[in-house]
Amino acid sequence: MKEDLEAGMNKIIEDEGLTVTSDRGNVSEHPAVKIARDAQTLALKVMAEFGLTAKARCKLPKLNASDADDSPLETFIKSKKKQ
Repeated sequence: MKEDLEAGMNKIIEDEGLTVTSDRGNVSEHPAVKIARDAQTLALKVMAEFGLTAKARCKLPKLNASDADDSPLETFIKSKKKQ
């Protein structure tokens, strides 16, 4: 959903440009620029929260998996590899 918002804003920026001119002739940043920037910032925060960035992955705790904790699928795959 956030990707859609960012992509939509990027399309608007591509079509209309990075700036807008007011009725009085003042040039300012297009409102879609801030919306796209905020969407990208939010997406990066979510990715970091779920460990989807390289830096966030380094901070995840290491799991000590043993054979007893293997799922039935993992047990099946390991048994087929040994054959």
